[in-house]
Amino acid sequence: MRVTDSDTDTGGDVQAYAYDVYTNPNPAGSNEGNGWYFSYGANHPFIKHIVTLSPTSGAHGVNTVHVTGSYKIQQTQEMAASDLHYRVGTDVDILSYRTFLDWQGTPTITETQPLRELTVDWVFSEKQVPQGTWVTITTEFIESSWNAISYHDVYFTYPDKKGDQLPYLAWQIETPLIEKAEAISNVTGGYVIGRFDVVDLQRPELPPVQYRLVHEYLYNQSPEFHVFTLSGSPGYLITNAVFGHSYGYPTVQELWRFENWMTKGREKYELGDKPLEIIIDWKGQLPYPEGDLGAE
Repeated sequence: MRVTDSDTDTGGDVQAYAYDVYTNPNPAGSNEGNGWYFSYGANHPFIKHIVTLSPTSGAHGVNTVHVTGSYKIQQTQEMAASDLHYRVGTDVDILSYRTFLDWQGTPTITETQPLRELTVDWVFSEKQVPQGTWVTITTEFIESSWNAISYHDVYFTYPDKKGDQLPYLAWQIETPLIEKAEAISNVTGGYVIGRFDVVDLQRPELPPVQYRLVHEYLYNQSPEFHVFTLSGSPGYLITNAVFGHSYGYPTVQELWRFENWMTKGREKYELGDKPLEIIIDWKGQLPYPEGDLGAE
């Protein structure tokens, strides 16, 4: 087994060690018991975990992408909510998923076949959601070569009634390919981070729904140009639509704290029959170092 070693230069940047069954406690370190240790030095260091990563195999190939939609709503009724329901999906195969709340509850998840949508029913048996409380629904999909996610039929229920349905929202981001991407030095993929708020025009006094998103683009797609498209329920206004960039995938906490916005859309967009479209143009702001485009 060979591992990179940033602390020791003897023998170069890649060190090679043999390992053996070491049946005595480490003489110079903690006693981790019998096991496989490196036969190196008095301390006989050991490997705690080994994880091998590889591209996705099978019909989907290597162009899978990670997409996140985080939908934040406030419970506005005087009566505490006992349940929360939503459908979340996309228009391509979902290879894996994670959907969760920042509130304690028990979910029942029903999958469509083929797997393109989840129906999720949360029961708050230990602690119901009181009036004025914000609850964030976050869903992460691994999708086959496409970034799109939609929320339908989002609503709280109460011990004696069903709550108001919150807006349907469906977005996608398209990113063009780069010609001869393999020839570009340090070429890599990255993530577009988005934010917008959703105001109910019939009840503008209600707090707006808040939304955050992550779109992954691949190494052979442009980091500097993207097209964001959003469809949703008529009668709602989109405000504070902004976009930024990250080369690392953010945690949910980092996503909601993100403030490095590079593109700001028009102040307001009304949802209706025609999807709204925002062009994200970062020309010259995220350039790759120049490579030899003639290289094979």
